[in-house]
Amino acid sequence: MYNPNDIASQLLGNAYELSSYEMENHAEPMRLSKAAGTYLSAQARTAQAGAQSVVGVTGASKGGAQFNIDVTRNSSNLAANLPVILWGFYEYQSSYTQVLTLPSGITCSVAAAPNKTDLRFTYTDGEDTDTIDVVCQELPYLNLLTASGRGLIELSKIRVSVPADTQLIQFNQKLETNRRSMFGKSSSDSIVPQAFKSEMQQQNTIISLPVTYVIDEERFMRVTMAKVTGVAAPTFSLACFARFFDKRA
Repeated sequence: MYNPNDIASQLLGNAYELSSYEMENHAEPMRLSKAAGTYLSAQARTAQAGAQSVVGVTGASKGGAQFNIDVTRNSSNLAANLPVILWGFYEYQSSYTQVLTLPSGITCSVAAAPNKTDLRFTYTDGEDTDTIDVVCQELPYLNLLTASGRGLIELSKIRVSVPADTQLIQFNQKLETNRRSMFGKSSSDSIVPQAFKSEMQQQNTIISLPVTYVIDEERFMRVTMAKVTGVAAPTFSLACFARFFDKRA
């Protein structure tokens, strides 16, 4: 059962995040703060009733769900490690050209994958080409990307994984979070998943990250996909619990 004190503390953090967003992005006065307050009150009542799960509240949270995102490098024709952007609705409109730092000589194009539901990055160096697909197992990834353009998505209980021990090198690549305002303000932070691997852990291919991220239209993650020798299609997976806050509610 949820601890009401723990929930209250977490919800206050959510309210602060929404309020900060309102101030920094010049949202309509008190609109987001009111939504956060509505959500806080409703969830406090739910906690007191002994609820076992978070429920959606009209005007604020639209509920939560577990998501699994796979980033797969379909080939290894290029020798370099290759960057991929997750989320970043604003930057997606310009194919991430301002935020993709590419190795020398390599160009990248971004478009819907052939199935029209996933996102494909295509990297070219002369006549050599590699592609990387971003896939969400629960719903079309492009739908999830679009949702981040109209609200806040809070990511928690994050686990990163690779399918086999032969791909553990991926855990040494930085997972970088960025925020880039359309008015020029930017900030970033990064972690290396390998640093969070416990000596007591028995599963080599899964690492839990004790962090919570907030994604919206200005925020994105940069993942570097390593070239793994001898592996045809290395995959890096990110599993998380996501809660959606509709800013227009």
